[in-house]
Amino acid sequence: MTFLVNQGKEAMGRPRTTMITRNMATDAALAVIDAEGLENFSLNSVARVMNVKAPSLHYYFSDKAELLAEVARTILAETPFHDELSGDWEEWTIDLCIATRRALLATPMPHHLSCSFFPGTCCSTPTSIR
Repeated sequence: MTFLVNQGKEAMGRPRTTMITRNMATDAALAVIDAEGLENFSLNSVARVMNVKAPSLHYYFSDKAELLAEVARTILAETPFHDELSGDWEEWTIDLCIATRRALLATPMPHHLSCSFFPGTCCSTPTSIR
């Protein structure tokens, strides 16, 4: 089998270093939602921000819903939680609920969508994005 050489130019192909990570795509998705709103969110818009092609994102996410689920997990993961808890479980629960609410309100992502993709429910795709 013969391969054509690109007249002294390096052949195009898969880069030797990773251009995309799951975290980078999630951060880019948050940036797109913040800048353009959820109604303009797409894998193409995330890819454009990352300067890659949309099919490259499918290595990490099967579809838009899975990426949005990861965005929701990221938002919730930033909820402050203290290992050293004082008081009783009722206080802990109330504190965690308040911290979660604040984390959700601090993002431009619509809260109903954040709750739709709450960890543990990522497999149930809301009809609004199907």
